[in-house]
Amino acid sequence: MKKLIKNIPNILTFIRILLIPFIIYLSFIGNFKTSIVLIVIASLTDCLDGLIARSFHLVSSFGAKLDTVADKLFGGCLAISLIPQNALMILCLIGEILITIINVISYINGKYNCTKFIGKIKTTILFITVCLGFIYTRFTNLIVIFDICIVITFILQIICSVCYLNESLTYKVKEKTH
Repeated sequence: MKKLIKNIPNILTFIRILLIPFIIYLSFIGNFKTSIVLIVIASLTDCLDGLIARSFHLVSSFGAKLDTVADKLFGGCLAISLIPQNALMILCLIGEILITIINVISYINGKYNCTKFIGKIKTTILFITVCLGFIYTRFTNLIVIFDICIVITFILQIICSVCYLNESLTYKVKEKTH
Protein backbone atom coordinates (compact mmCIF):
# COMPACT_ATOMS: atom_id res chain seq x y z
CA MET A 1 0.00 0.00 0.00
CA LYS A 2 2.85 2.37 0.85
CA LYS A 3 4.40 1.78 -2.59
CA LEU A 4 1.05 2.58 -4.27
CA ILE A 5 0.75 5.85 -2.35
CA LYS A 6 4.34 6.72 -3.27
CA ASN A 7 3.50 6.25 -6.96
CA ILE A 8 0.24 8.25 -7.06
CA PRO A 9 1.85 11.22 -8.87
CA ASN A 10 3.25 8.91 -11.58
CA ILE A 11 -0.07 7.07 -11.86
CA LEU A 12 -1.82 10.41 -12.44
CA THR A 13 0.75 11.26 -15.11
CA PHE A 14 0.19 7.90 -16.83
CA ILE A 15 -3.57 8.56 -16.76
CA ARG A 16 -2.94 11.82 -18.65
CA ILE A 17 -0.96 9.94 -21.28
CA LEU A 18 -3.62 7.22 -21.56
CA LEU A 19 -6.41 9.77 -22.04
CA ILE A 20 -4.79 11.25 -25.18
CA PRO A 21 -5.98 8.62 -27.71
CA PHE A 22 -9.49 8.64 -26.22
CA ILE A 23 -9.72 12.43 -26.49
CA ILE A 24 -8.52 12.36 -30.09
CA TYR A 25 -10.86 9.49 -31.04
CA LEU A 26 -13.88 11.12 -29.38
CA SER A 27 -13.17 14.40 -31.14
CA PHE A 28 -12.70 12.57 -34.45
CA ILE A 29 -16.19 11.04 -34.14
CA GLY A 30 -17.65 14.38 -33.10
CA ASN A 31 -18.15 13.73 -29.37
CA PHE A 32 -16.67 17.03 -28.28
CA LYS A 33 -18.49 17.25 -24.93
CA THR A 34 -16.84 14.08 -23.68
CA SER A 35 -13.52 15.20 -25.20
CA ILE A 36 -13.71 18.45 -23.23
CA VAL A 37 -14.51 16.57 -19.99
CA LEU A 38 -11.49 14.29 -20.55
CA ILE A 39 -9.26 17.29 -21.34
CA VAL A 40 -10.30 18.91 -18.07
CA ILE A 41 -9.64 15.64 -16.19
CA ALA A 42 -6.25 15.27 -17.87
CA SER A 43 -5.40 18.89 -17.05
CA LEU A 44 -6.37 18.32 -13.42
CA THR A 45 -4.08 15.28 -13.25
CA ASP A 46 -1.25 17.59 -14.31
CA CYS A 47 -2.03 19.94 -11.42
CA LEU A 48 -2.53 17.14 -8.92
CA ASP A 49 0.53 15.04 -9.73
CA GLY A 50 2.92 17.88 -9.03
CA LEU A 51 0.99 19.12 -6.01
CA ILE A 52 0.89 15.66 -4.43
CA ALA A 53 4.54 14.98 -5.27
CA ARG A 54 5.71 18.24 -3.69
CA SER A 55 3.33 18.16 -0.71
CA PHE A 56 4.22 14.61 0.33
CA HIS A 57 7.91 14.73 -0.72
CA LEU A 58 7.38 12.19 -3.50
CA VAL A 59 9.29 14.14 -6.16
CA SER A 60 11.52 11.90 -8.28
CA SER A 61 13.71 12.37 -11.31
CA PHE A 62 11.66 9.75 -13.17
CA GLY A 63 8.40 11.47 -12.25
CA ALA A 64 9.65 14.86 -13.38
CA LYS A 65 10.77 13.45 -16.74
CA LEU A 66 7.54 11.48 -17.15
CA ASP A 67 5.50 14.62 -16.41
CA THR A 68 7.43 16.55 -19.06
CA VAL A 69 6.87 13.79 -21.63
CA ALA A 70 3.17 13.64 -20.72
CA ASP A 71 2.83 17.41 -21.12
CA LYS A 72 4.51 17.35 -24.53
CA LEU A 73 2.42 14.40 -25.74
CA PHE A 74 -0.78 15.94 -24.42
CA GLY A 75 -0.18 19.41 -25.83
CA GLY A 76 1.35 18.24 -29.11
CA CYS A 77 -1.15 15.51 -29.98
CA LEU A 78 -4.15 17.65 -29.15
CA ALA A 79 -2.69 20.59 -31.06
CA ILE A 80 -2.33 18.32 -34.09
CA SER A 81 -5.94 17.22 -33.76
CA LEU A 82 -7.08 20.87 -33.71
CA ILE A 83 -5.08 22.07 -36.73
CA PRO A 84 -7.96 21.18 -39.13
CA GLN A 85 -10.26 23.42 -37.02
CA ASN A 86 -7.81 26.32 -36.92
CA ALA A 87 -4.53 26.38 -38.84
CA LEU A 88 -3.01 28.72 -36.24
CA MET A 89 -2.75 25.70 -33.93
CA ILE A 90 0.34 24.79 -35.92
CA LEU A 91 2.07 27.57 -33.95
CA CYS A 92 1.38 25.70 -30.69
CA LEU A 93 2.69 22.51 -32.24
CA ILE A 94 5.86 24.26 -33.47
CA GLY A 95 6.35 25.81 -30.02
CA GLU A 96 6.08 22.44 -28.28
CA ILE A 97 8.46 20.84 -30.78
CA LEU A 98 10.98 23.66 -30.28
CA ILE A 99 10.88 23.29 -26.49
CA THR A 100 11.19 19.52 -26.80
CA ILE A 101 14.23 19.79 -29.09
CA ILE A 102 15.97 22.20 -26.70
CA ASN A 103 15.22 19.96 -23.71
CA VAL A 104 16.36 16.78 -25.48
CA ILE A 105 19.63 18.38 -26.62
CA SER A 106 20.22 19.70 -23.10
CA TYR A 107 19.52 16.28 -21.63
CA ILE A 108 21.87 14.57 -24.11
CA ASN A 109 24.55 17.07 -23.07
CA GLY A 110 24.07 16.10 -19.43
CA LYS A 111 21.83 18.94 -18.36
CA TYR A 112 18.19 18.50 -17.42
CA ASN A 113 16.43 21.87 -17.59
CA CYS A 114 14.58 22.69 -14.42
CA THR A 115 10.94 23.52 -14.89
CA LYS A 116 10.54 27.24 -14.70
CA PHE A 117 7.48 29.05 -13.40
CA ILE A 118 6.97 30.44 -16.92
CA GLY A 119 6.88 26.84 -18.17
CA LYS A 120 4.08 26.01 -15.75
CA ILE A 121 2.14 29.06 -16.90
CA LYS A 122 2.77 28.13 -20.56
CA THR A 123 1.52 24.60 -19.99
CA THR A 124 -1.60 25.86 -18.20
CA ILE A 125 -2.37 28.33 -21.00
CA LEU A 126 -1.70 25.61 -23.61
CA PHE A 127 -4.17 23.28 -21.88
CA ILE A 128 -6.74 26.10 -21.69
CA THR A 129 -6.15 26.84 -25.40
CA VAL A 130 -6.63 23.18 -26.33
CA CYS A 131 -9.82 22.97 -24.26
CA LEU A 132 -11.07 26.18 -25.86
CA GLY A 133 -10.21 24.69 -29.26
CA PHE A 134 -12.52 21.77 -28.58
CA ILE A 135 -15.24 24.13 -27.34
CA TYR A 136 -14.69 26.22 -30.47
CA THR A 137 -15.67 23.22 -32.61
CA ARG A 138 -19.18 23.62 -31.18
CA PHE A 139 -19.30 27.40 -30.78
CA THR A 140 -17.51 28.97 -33.73
CA ASN A 141 -18.23 32.49 -32.49
CA LEU A 142 -15.31 32.00 -30.08
CA ILE A 143 -12.79 32.29 -32.93
CA VAL A 144 -11.27 35.59 -31.76
CA ILE A 145 -10.77 34.33 -28.20
CA PHE A 146 -9.36 31.04 -29.53
CA ASP A 147 -6.94 32.89 -31.85
CA ILE A 148 -5.79 35.17 -29.01
CA CYS A 149 -5.14 32.14 -26.77
CA ILE A 150 -3.13 30.48 -29.53
CA VAL A 151 -0.95 33.58 -29.98
CA ILE A 152 -0.46 33.98 -26.20
CA THR A 153 0.49 30.30 -25.94
CA PHE A 154 2.98 30.64 -28.79
CA ILE A 155 4.56 33.74 -27.22
CA LEU A 156 4.92 31.87 -23.92
CA GLN A 157 6.44 28.92 -25.78
CA ILE A 158 9.04 31.22 -27.36
CA ILE A 159 9.84 32.74 -23.96
CA CYS A 160 10.23 29.24 -22.48
CA SER A 161 12.43 28.20 -25.38
CA VAL A 162 14.71 31.19 -24.80
CA CYS A 163 14.84 30.49 -21.03
CA TYR A 164 15.65 26.80 -21.53
CA LEU A 165 18.22 27.57 -24.23
CA ASN A 166 19.85 30.22 -22.04
CA GLU A 167 19.95 27.80 -19.10
CA SER A 168 21.49 25.12 -21.28
CA LEU A 169 24.13 27.46 -22.73
CA THR A 170 24.94 28.97 -19.33
CA TYR A 171 25.41 25.49 -17.94
CA LYS A 172 27.89 24.60 -20.69
CA VAL A 173 29.88 27.80 -20.10
CA LYS A 174 30.07 27.16 -16.34
CA GLU A 175 31.02 23.54 -16.91
CA LYS A 176 33.90 24.45 -19.24
CA THR A 177 35.33 27.10 -16.87
CA HIS A 178 35.67 24.69 -13.91
